[in-house]
Amino acid sequence: MKIGAGGWVEEAVKRMEVEEEASLGIIGSGKTTLANEICKDNQVRSYFNERILFLTVSQSPDIQQLRARIWGFLTGNEAMGYTNNLFIPHGKLQCEWGSGPQTLVVLDDVWSLPILEQLIFRIPTYKTLVVSRFRFSTTVVHEVYKVELLSEDESLSLFCHSAFGQTSIPPTANESLVKQVIN
Repeated sequence: MKIGAGGWVEEAVKRMEVEEEASLGIIGSGKTTLANEICKDNQVRSYFNERILFLTVSQSPDIQQLRARIWGFLTGNEAMGYTNNLFIPHGKLQCEWGSGPQTLVVLDDVWSLPILEQLIFRIPTYKTLVVSRFRFSTTVVHEVYKVELLSEDESLSLFCHSAFGQTSIPPTANESLVKQVIN
């Protein structure tokens, strides 16, 4: 299947197979919502002294812009702009700063390990929360938390609480429509 220069179709198929095998999360299971709520938590905000950066990576990211935003945030040079790449270290950065403020960077919707590796800076006071539907190597991501889907009863209770202020379907609601939304 050597179609195109360098067998790009074959490579794309292999990449998709690997990504399917490594699939961890289901689309719409609440991973991004959970990460947003973590960032809003008072204890988390206090621990990181309000130094939290939330970035959406997506399937085809501008790596240089994301690296520039992260580096600017880490160094406090955000005002210098994100297009000036002169001051951003190339490759995988590891350093022993340790004296800077605790910082959290959330990388949402990460699609591949090579992209993730370019966005992680190994600095002791810097933590990265990666949100992805794929499982990454523990050499890059130290801990993995799998988001489980809610059961039908849990979904019903949560939806009714949000929509109606109670844990069950009220008599005035369309039960069929509520169950469609839950599914």
